[in-house]
Amino acid sequence: MKHLEIEMKTLLSKEEYDRLLAQFSEVTPVTQKNYYLDTPDFYLRHHKIAMRIRTFRYKRRTDY
Repeated sequence: MKHLEIEMKTLLSKEEYDRLLAQFSEVTPVTQKNYYLDTPDFYLRHHKIAMRIRTFRYKRRTDY
């Protein structure tokens, strides 16, 4: 089975962000850090491959 990840990115206004934050106030935020790896000659990139290591930290933030 092939893993397929679909990602959507959008830019929110301050008002849109505040509205979403209020709607999801019961959800504990997750801090995610991504590390992308490749060879010195960018072999993976040239072959449309990405290697990513993700780390997660669960923490509630109120200082956005």
